[in-house]
Amino acid sequence: MLRYRIYKKDELSEWIVFIHGLGSSSNTWVKQVRDFKQHYNLLLIDLHGHGKSKDISLKNNDNPSFKEINEDIIKVLDSLSIQSAHFMGISLGTIMVNSLTLTHPSRVKSVVMGGAVTKISLKISILLKYVLLFKLINNKFIHDMAFKITFPKEKNINKMASFSNNLKSSASFNLYYWSSIIYQINKKFKNKDYTKIPTLFIMGEEDRILIKDIIKDSVGASVFIIQNATHLCHLDSSKVFNSVALNFIGNNNGFKTREKIDFTQKLFDE
Repeated sequence: MLRYRIYKKDELSEWIVFIHGLGSSSNTWVKQVRDFKQHYNLLLIDLHGHGKSKDISLKNNDNPSFKEINEDIIKVLDSLSIQSAHFMGISLGTIMVNSLTLTHPSRVKSVVMGGAVTKISLKISILLKYVLLFKLINNKFIHDMAFKITFPKEKNINKMASFSNNLKSSASFNLYYWSSIIYQINKKFKNKDYTKIPTLFIMGEEDRILIKDIIKDSVGASVFIIQNATHLCHLDSSKVFNSVALNFIGNNNGFKTREKIDFTQKLFDE
């Protein structure tokens, strides 16, 4: 079973399930735990090949599917007798959370997705195809390209090296699997209906390509853009991220979409 950590407030409190990003672990939620555990029971899961689940491999790496990953996440919930929960994801985690709303909608009360990925551009699609074709999982050029796509304004060499090392630290076969999964999302989430389960996208300003896709395609969801924030907006703008997410989860029926209209218009004009 996938490894996990829990922070339990009490028996009556609702649960929030946290799913991390690629090359990361449940430790990425360090700036959320203190604020969220005051109001909810928390379940932080390490995906296959990450964190304390690093030695847990996927069963069929030659035929990647969302189903296996989804079922393994649900097994953790079942082991803790969690019938339904709110879900929060960052980056790759948003892909898995988004997928769960399709395969196990009755288990999902609401969704918060930070640095969300619902569609891949032609540029990223070509990069992934190149990775999959030549299996260049630990190639420095590929890591640098991924870093520049994820953090377009960041020029710190040390941060780039840390990003590359995090990817290398994950098992190569699992990274190959995750690349294959990401490559499938255009088809997976095409014309997805976001009105059935309360959904909030929290995006950093630097995620310009991803923001465009979400505003265009995610009809029925709420969108909040954090100015001067990166793809990992839950870390570098944690106070804003936490406040908005807690407000949404606690009051999702009355939550009003808050978008910087002038900013989004500027994106489409460029």
